[in-house]
Amino acid sequence: LVFPPDKKSKSQKSLEQEQLRLTKIQIFMEKYIKRTSCLQWPFSFEQIKGLGLNGYIVGSDQVWRPTFSKRKFLKAMFLDFLPDDCNVVRLVYGASFGSVRWSLGRKFVYRMVLSRYARKFAHISVREEIGAEYCKRYLGQKETPIVLDPVMLLQAKDYSEKLHLTESPARNLMCY
Repeated sequence: LVFPPDKKSKSQKSLEQEQLRLTKIQIFMEKYIKRTSCLQWPFSFEQIKGLGLNGYIVGSDQVWRPTFSKRKFLKAMFLDFLPDDCNVVRLVYGASFGSVRWSLGRKFVYRMVLSRYARKFAHISVREEIGAEYCKRYLGQKETPIVLDPVMLLQAKDYSEKLHLTESPARNLMCY
C-alpha cells in the first residue's frame, strides 16, 4: 500500500515523479515477489488448492486481534479454510493479539474454537510476552517463542544494499 501526499496540492511535475516512483515499486514487486491470482473472500479450498502451495504462513502484526479481523476473518487467520487432511506446512510467525485485556467471551472463543486450529500449526511464535501467555492459557501451547517483527530482522543497510536504495529528501511513505 502506498500513501502519497494529497494529490490536490501536487503540480504536474510532482505527479510525474509520483508515477515514476510507483513504477519502480511495481518493477520491484515483479522481480522479487511471486504472486498468485487474487482470491475474493469467501473463497473455497478448491481455489486455494489450485494455486499449488505447500505451505502457509500467518503473521504478523495483530493478525490474531479479534477487533481488527472480526470473527469470520479471525478464523481465517488460523487457516480454518484448510481441511484437516490437507498435507501442508502451517506456520505462524510473530503473531500479535494486539490487546492486554480480554473479555470472558473472547477467552471462550479462543479456548473452545480457535485452539482446535492452533494445534494444526507446526510452529507458532508471537511478538509479545502477553501473546505467549495467551497461547499457553487459551490455545493449549506449551511454549511459544517471542520473536521480532519481520521488518526488524534486517538492519537498514541490508534493505538499502539489497534494494539499491538511496536517501531522498521526499516525504513519502510506503508500506509493504
